[in-house]
Amino acid sequence: MAPEEYERYRQRVEELARQHEAEASAKASQYRQQVEQDAELIRKTLERQHIRDIEFRKDMVESAVDRQQHEIQLEAEYAMRALEKEREAARNALDQAKMQTNIDVNIDTAIGTTVSRGSVNTTTEHQVRETTGVPNATRL
Repeated sequence: MAPEEYERYRQRVEELARQHEAEASAKASQYRQQVEQDAELIRKTLERQHIRDIEFRKDMVESAVDRQQHEIQLEAEYAMRALEKEREAARNALDQAKMQTNIDVNIDTAIGTTVSRGSVNTTTEHQVRETTGVPNATRL
């Protein structure tokens, strides 16, 4: 091959290499853009899914907290009722003890002995007012 011919051959090979490099660069750039678009779409989808997951967990926790609050309120109501019944029973027992008091008096004097006996029975009426619920209960 003559030197001029070889030079033209080398220039054509270099031109083909440059064209191929430009085409490959353009294809790679286009591929990168498509991958970036897909990645952005995936990122947005995952972000929406993450927000839905957080909302779901929040709802589940709030539901559990509400249930526990209702259980505590119910337990407090029943405890208050039991305490009120105990208080009433104690009050009734005290009233009964007060109503049935026996009195014995012995008086010894120089003149003689006097014995007096007495018994006091009284009855009372009580008006019972029962309330339910826990006062000033707050919800979170």
